[in-house]
Amino acid sequence: MAQPQVGHSTTTVGTSVIMLFQAPTTYGKISVYISNEGGSKAYLGDATVSTTGATEGYNLNNGATLNMELNGGEQIWCISASSSKICLLWTL
Repeated sequence: MAQPQVGHSTTTVGTSVIMLFQAPTTYGKISVYISNEGGSKAYLGDATVSTTGATEGYNLNNGATLNMELNGGEQIWCISASSSKICLLWTL
């Protein structure tokens, strides 16, 4: 049985939407842990995510961690009202 592969990254998110992560298409479901280590809320969603209104994303407060599963090719996008440091850890 193959050992799981683990990856990580740290990104500073600002007031422009950025893609945090795209799940590799060569795998089925993968686990992704997202931690907000910055100074303000971060909002997660698709490429249209915003900090308010109809496209307001999932609110990830400062110090909060979220665990989610993604299918191959799925993406996580992020924006912040000011600036925040987001840490990612994933297993394949």
